[in-house]
Amino acid sequence: MVWGGICGDRLTTLCVLEGKVNSLAYQKVLQEHMLPFLGENEVFMQDNASINVSHSTKNWLQNRLINVLGWPSRSPDLNPMENLWGILVRRVYAEGRQYSNTRELVVAIQNHWRNISSYEVIALFN
Repeated sequence: MVWGGICGDRLTTLCVLEGKVNSLAYQKVLQEHMLPFLGENEVFMQDNASINVSHSTKNWLQNRLINVLGWPSRSPDLNPMENLWGILVRRVYAEGRQYSNTRELVVAIQNHWRNISSYEVIALFN
């Protein structure tokens, strides 16, 4: 699983996890990669993946007083993050690029993530 986020005109750090991710692993990702970016009175938006909406994760978010935007089912086209993933995928696989192993792919993803500009992030909301 690859996790990343948008906060204003900035990107969070990117997190790459191997294997199946459960609610506790997801909460650790949020602790390390989302909380440092989330300002006061900001609203956290996520989709309805099972680890995102589990009782455990909901409680974790509530205990940290994190405002979560209610999200309708099956509406990824409304989420600017989905468009950002599209930009990233197009860059990672530009010109039919193939990778020999997972490590090469992860390095490419991380490099392209770092090169997404604040202007591109802002444009996702227009």
